[in-house]
Amino acid sequence: MVKENSVDVLIEISKDLTAERPRVKKFLETMLKKGLLGLEVNLETEESFTDITSEPEKNTYFIRLGALPISKRYAEQLIFLRHTLTEQEEIQYKLLHEISHVFLEELTRRGSDNAKLLIRLCSGQNKKDGNFFTSRGKFSTLKASKKDSYKLPEGMIGVGSIIEDAVELLCMAQWSDHYFDLYVAFLSDESLNSEKNKIGVHSLTRDEASLLREIVIQVVAEGATK
Repeated sequence: MVKENSVDVLIEISKDLTAERPRVKKFLETMLKKGLLGLEVNLETEESFTDITSEPEKNTYFIRLGALPISKRYAEQLIFLRHTLTEQEEIQYKLLHEISHVFLEELTRRGSDNAKLLIRLCSGQNKKDGNFFTSRGKFSTLKASKKDSYKLPEGMIGVGSIIEDAVELLCMAQWSDHYFDLYVAFLSDESLNSEKNKIGVHSLTRDEASLLREIVIQVVAEGATK
């Protein structure tokens, strides 16, 4: 059930999210103005997801944002440094994650080589040891039925988790440069290997982490120019 005041809540969340993120603001406003994106907030659930409708010339998207905080049991696993975020920032982060789904889908639909490279990196990492670049990949329950839109090889296993992994990387990079840099450092910190393995995150060398960072930044920059 969506309450009447949910529109005001959504406006406030969106305004706070985009206040210091001009690239996210531009992308969101462009998609809304073109009528390609719809937004809805549910004040009674923590679950969020994005519906994607494919058409020959375009895709349309509808984000359903759950405004309740993620249960403590999962929040610290799913959101890096969750304890540094306020409850309102967590909701903003959840919205940014869903916007990043739209962001990645739009880039792959347009044939972005950088976006496809990122997805293939996430796929290759998963095949390497069963872990991912982020805990979102490991804990994802996403049911992907549109694998072809991401130009993935036929027969790929765990497509939904791979997309979640790529999307979360984009989300972190768009949240803030400092936040993403901290995560990249986390990936290559050998003293935290045990902790990373517990949440399904693969440990990288500094060079590997630096390369991943560069590719993610390129995808974000490319999307900002479209």
